[in-house]
Amino acid sequence: MLVLGRKSGQTITFPDLDIEVAVVSIIGDKVRIGIVAPASVRILRTEIMERYHDDANEEAEAGDA
Repeated sequence: MLVLGRKSGQTITFPDLDIEVAVVSIIGDKVRIGIVAPASVRILRTEIMERYHDDANEEAEAGDA
């Protein structure tokens, strides 16, 4: 894992993927980030992605019964 320090208003760019991540604000222990990416790139919060995978696994198990 690469760990980078950024201040509010600073960005990280992934030029090969045409993606930019910006630190929008930092308030206490909360960091707000903004992501600029092509519409074809799916962006999901980890907890949403995990829920999606859990639901898919449950459906697959139900189909095996």
